[in-house]
Amino acid sequence: MRLPGEVPVVLSATLRGAAAAPDAVLLSLSAPGARSVTWSLSRALLADGLRRPARLDGVTVRTRPVTHPRMVHITLRRDAAAASVALPLRDVERYLRDSAAPAAPGGRFPTSEASPA
Repeated sequence: MRLPGEVPVVLSATLRGAAAAPDAVLLSLSAPGARSVTWSLSRALLADGLRRPARLDGVTVRTRPVTHPRMVHITLRRDAAAASVALPLRDVERYLRDSAAPAAPGGRFPTSEASPA
């Protein structure tokens, strides 16, 4: 993750679903010794961003086939602040594939830990 004017920071990232919002993906980011931050984004936005740049509200998802062909870049904006996160493409594709079927009532949604970039 890179904050404006800052050096990159290595974070742990987790993608997971939520029973209350089956069309949403929760992206949780955490660093050792810090509390985690969770963003909710559209599952369709995440999938669309793998094929072409996609944006909804304050979230942009895209790949950069020439410069970073195996990464998914997610930019999170709120007010004047923005942060960019790069996740391995294979992990995002696996999460979307594994979570394609809806969870059974009382069941659990899949969780995917993004591996270090």
